[in-house]
Amino acid sequence: MVKTSRSRETLEGAGVRLHRAFGYSEIPAFDPFLMLDDFRADRPSDYLAGFPWHPHRGIETVTYMLEGTVEHGDSMGHAGTVDAGCVQWMTAGSGIIHQEMPKPVNGRMGGVPALG
Repeated sequence: MVKTSRSRETLEGAGVRLHRAFGYSEIPAFDPFLMLDDFRADRPSDYLAGFPWHPHRGIETVTYMLEGTVEHGDSMGHAGTVDAGCVQWMTAGSGIIHQEMPKPVNGRMGGVPALG
């Protein structure tokens, strides 16, 4: 089956404006599930609140940065920065929380996080 759909604007994290290409409402179409967001923005107010501490309960996350950077940290003490043109693949262990905090470069930010 082939299906075409449009992304929809949504708020995630602490109020980050992003476009969800597919996600929670499409979970039955994916096994076990997959979510894809686009959080590009020219206005810092759209993303600076970031994605404060939250769990992912033992799933895989992939973040590809197009512009700006994201500072990442987890409750196990791991931390790093995902720069433009870089990708982070993370196995989010059950019981571990983490955060991603956007940092613009020249006032711009953009990335594509996916869960699967």
